[in-house]
Amino acid sequence: MGNIWSRLFGSSNQTATDEIPLSQAQVVIDMPRSLEGQIFIEATGDDRTVFASRQLQDRLHFLQWLDNLRYVEGFRGVMVKYVPLSAVTERMEHAHQNTAIMETPKEDVEVRDRALALLTEIGGYNSSDIRIRRLSRHTEVACRINGRYMLADELENSFADRMMRAM
Repeated sequence: MGNIWSRLFGSSNQTATDEIPLSQAQVVIDMPRSLEGQIFIEATGDDRTVFASRQLQDRLHFLQWLDNLRYVEGFRGVMVKYVPLSAVTERMEHAHQNTAIMETPKEDVEVRDRALALLTEIGGYNSSDIRIRRLSRHTEVACRINGRYMLADELENSFADRMMRAM
């Protein structure tokens, strides 16, 4: 892994052809801890729906988060359905059952160990967050240090896929 400082101030090997078309890109949505377990986001095709607990209907922090969500690419016309908390929980459990994680194969233990080492290394620099960005030819792992995103590592997509499965 080595020290990332030599790579922090350099530029990425990314070219214009590395960008993933928006329709195939994954979107990361920041969700405040206070909303965890109270909302569920469903994305089917071009339709985006937020299922929110009825208790959030008049809460300012939820309405502000929802307003910010509409600035995320693909979520401008997001629909909101206020449902009982039990309905939100049921949707979460159903989604979790459909994406159950299998036991880590022995060959991926090495990959998982490398991922944990990378996360430990990045965490040692007091980074505030870590972003994993998949491009067409490689995957970038970046972190924010002192308010600035810096490239920590570049991985082959096949290795990054194995790493995500192993985690």
